[in-house]
Amino acid sequence: ELKENMNNMETSEPKSTSTISLGGEPLEPEPKVTIGESLEVEIHETESDESEMLEEPETKSMEEKPVEKIDEMIHSHSVIIPEGVGVPGCEETDECYLPPSMSIKSGHSVVWVNEDTAAHTVTSGTVDGGPDGIFDSSIFMSGATFEHTFNDVGKYDYFCIVHPWMTGIIEVV
Repeated sequence: ELKENMNNMETSEPKSTSTISLGGEPLEPEPKVTIGESLEVEIHETESDESEMLEEPETKSMEEKPVEKIDEMIHSHSVIIPEGVGVPGCEETDECYLPPSMSIKSGHSVVWVNEDTAAHTVTSGTVDGGPDGIFDSSIFMSGATFEHTFNDVGKYDYFCIVHPWMTGIIEVV
């Protein structure tokens, strides 16, 4: 009797069929297959030109979108005031403002983001010469931002009045 059942399993028709479709049609639910059963899979192709499937996807080169055009789209730049710069030491590695200096185009803005736990200022001028009056954030707290738009070409030194070891430079071209 056992031999007869095994022979029937080997010669019987498959108990389930799965259909896989291409072209966005949803797949049928997975059939349950037990050990010893065979599984028949039908693949239905959609009407499409096989040459389309073999072609490489079209890619655009950087020549079509030069860096200058991308730079023109970016009008705001960020400077981070990182955590811990309220204590002397960041000036030794030039990491009081990140980045410590940057070059931007005329008409672009810089946003300073205070990620430190201490309050800071972003004040144009130098520690030795003092504030020059071009821009000044006043004191701004942790999590706050200060933004300034630079319209005139030139080099702009800035520092934190509260923590004078913190210095940075914006160059406008």
